[in-house]
Amino acid sequence: MIYQEREGIPEFEEIELGRNGTKYCICIPVINEGDRIIRELKRAYKVNISNYADIIICDGDSDDGSIDPLTLKQLNVGAILIKRSAGGQGAQLRMGFWWALEHGYAGIITIDGNDKDSIEDVPCFIKKL
Repeated sequence: MIYQEREGIPEFEEIELGRNGTKYCICIPVINEGDRIIRELKRAYKVNISNYADIIICDGDSDDGSIDPLTLKQLNVGAILIKRSAGGQGAQLRMGFWWALEHGYAGIITIDGNDKDSIEDVPCFIKKL
């Protein structure tokens, strides 16, 4: 599905992969993160993060093949949002936040997609929410 640009929100494409219907989601902004995002998602898969929150990739129109829908679906990513108009990481996050609110999530957690942060700690954030 293509979402048209609106005030403050870039035009973007949604690729639905199979959300789990959790109360919370994790918005992960990426652009050409290559193996880093795949390593991070493998870590998330290993500790069943998708049981706690739907994983949403907020892509800045990567062209390195790192957001292959088949691969991401196997790693329990719920949706890919691909920014199709101008803007940087802030626009990616606005896109993700708008989408998450439109889909009724009660809370949104963000984490970079560069495999430098502890995605394993998401359940601790959810407990605080």
